[in-house]
Amino acid sequence: MLSRITRRRLLQTACALPLMASMRPSQAADFPDRPITFVVPFVAGGVADIQARVVAPPMSNALGASLIIDNRGGASGSIGAQLVTRAKSDGYTILLSTISILATNPHLYSNLSFDALTDLEPISRLSTVDNLFVVSPSLPVHNIQELIAYSKTKDGGVTFGSAGAGGSLHLTGELLRSMTDLRYTHIPYKGSAPAEINLIGGQIDLIVTSVAAALPNIKAGKMRAIAATRAKRSVMLPDVPTVAESGVPGFEVDSWIAVHGPKGMAPAEIKLLDAAVRQATEDPIVIERFRQLGLEPFYASSEELARYQLAESERWGALIKKLNIKLDS
Repeated sequence: MLSRITRRRLLQTACALPLMASMRPSQAADFPDRPITFVVPFVAGGVADIQARVVAPPMSNALGASLIIDNRGGASGSIGAQLVTRAKSDGYTILLSTISILATNPHLYSNLSFDALTDLEPISRLSTVDNLFVVSPSLPVHNIQELIAYSKTKDGGVTFGSAGAGGSLHLTGELLRSMTDLRYTHIPYKGSAPAEINLIGGQIDLIVTSVAAALPNIKAGKMRAIAATRAKRSVMLPDVPTVAESGVPGFEVDSWIAVHGPKGMAPAEIKLLDAAVRQATEDPIVIERFRQLGLEPFYASSEELARYQLAESERWGALIKKLNIKLDS
């Protein structure tokens, strides 16, 4: 959990940004006058990488400067995030940030060399990922309540595969278990793909995965979607109810993605970058491409993001502490 001092500092920063921006607009008079490095803390080809490449052109147009994608994968995003915390706070290095970097990794790893909430400057929230609870079609389960009931009939409950212990998909399952009588045995995999293959093959019963990854197999009858994790239904699968609608009020998980920079950036530069992100999220081409990826543009300002990431860190930190999950080597 965050200390009162850290919490107070973050909230004061969020509240002060608009005033500071209005007092120091001249600092961004010449910004940007050269390319901006956009660090993606994951390998090329994944959803995060593709998302950055989709928003880079409209952001470049808004800023009048090129955005250069720099993939720095490893340690659930921490390697790329650390790179940005050590960069100059001049606005020329920004980070595609995720729920794992800001809200879960700080509680899973005790040896991180930076504090994600105090060493990274919130710029904008960018998007959210539509995720689903998906079961094997051989399972006699069509909704969350049937899943819970069925799990009580098996020794050890159902088998729940995830992309890895402590990841957001694993924690989504743990949150559901903490709010219901669901019983399961967790089976961590090295990534989502092998978990999905074993679900299709009937070796495991349940996974959490993105709409984009699951949709072809759902249409082919190889998977069955029983609930969406967000507070509202996916536009790609509007007939699939949310977990909250399925008898678990208050359940909501957003796998959110945002943009951050190094601590100490000038407020006027944050304002310009924030405006570029907002313009990108309103671009029809970006909206359509995001939906093809199972994403939804979800803009929030730097001040709103600061408050949201703090709440998310406290929420997931409490669950991780309760489960006693640590991923230090």
